[in-house]
Amino acid sequence: MGARLGRGLRSVLAGPLLFGALTTVSLAEASALTAGTAEASTTSLFGSTGTGYISNATTVPANAMGPTYQIIGASRADSLVAGGLSQTVANYYFNQPKAFMTNGANGHSPHFTVAHIAEAHARYPLASQTWLFNSYGSNYLTKQPGILGVFGHGGIYGPGRANPRGLSMVQYDPEGQASNGTPRAECGALEKGNLSYVKAAIALVHAKGLRLLLTPSIDVGMVGNEGGFPNKYATWLKQHRGLWSAAGEDYYSIQSQQAEGTPYFRSFVQQAIAQSRAAAPLVPVGIGIGINPHSPPTVITTSILVGAYHTGIVNNAAGFWHNVEIGVNANVPVSVYVNFLNHEYAIR
Repeated sequence: MGARLGRGLRSVLAGPLLFGALTTVSLAEASALTAGTAEASTTSLFGSTGTGYISNATTVPANAMGPTYQIIGASRADSLVAGGLSQTVANYYFNQPKAFMTNGANGHSPHFTVAHIAEAHARYPLASQTWLFNSYGSNYLTKQPGILGVFGHGGIYGPGRANPRGLSMVQYDPEGQASNGTPRAECGALEKGNLSYVKAAIALVHAKGLRLLLTPSIDVGMVGNEGGFPNKYATWLKQHRGLWSAAGEDYYSIQSQQAEGTPYFRSFVQQAIAQSRAAAPLVPVGIGIGINPHSPPTVITTSILVGAYHTGIVNNAAGFWHNVEIGVNANVPVSVYVNFLNHEYAIR
């Protein structure tokens, strides 16, 4: 996602967070954060202000409503339960089709990823198990096959071959050649607004009866002063990357998480969602929250998470990619996420 350091782990660690039990953040505090001063003015992007498992878990509760989708790394669901999240509450949110459980980022082998998909599917059989790829072609760093090599002609799961058991979604997450193995050709095409690789990926995935989630990093392909914090947000809007929501994918997610807790988050989220929804009104458009960024080095708290989540809600975000940073990057304490999830569960 936006930050490069540790992204190989972060893809696997990303995920949805909404859970229950006691809460340390009040609804009043959440409302204040949603409209508060910790984020930027809405009129200008650069304004001055700113464990044990429960197999075959229970069926989806009738009131499991909320945003269209929540994304979580399968291993992070386990970490949250180990960190104090009730398995019952975890089942409430993760064992449902609106939970996209990601596996296999940064060029892991098909054998490795399929094994992890099977394990996650056994624990959360109703979740939408998702195979995350950082490349359409072969991963530059690991040389493992990308979407084309797996689902294209001659691929291990190519035409005429059964999909992995439990798999329902493919995530195309182009980031950078040096950081995640996205080939330079794919990054360069996106910098020019060329969606040929994206559309080719969508065609292959749809031909296999699967859905595609597109989650490019904010700065994929950006060169020189186009990228970096905070320029990348203005560049994203100027290059009309919201139009990428209309490539034919089933879901589109904007990686806004690095702006969280800074004066740029709210205004960027407002404008980016609006741009994307205008391009593809029927495609669910979500945002990213939860990361502890290195640049700027914002210390993420439960209050910041609550504020960012509700900023997304009021700006019509259709879903969230929750980046659960435990033991990597700036190492956010698990209690920050658990308290956030508890709060959202309490006010659902």
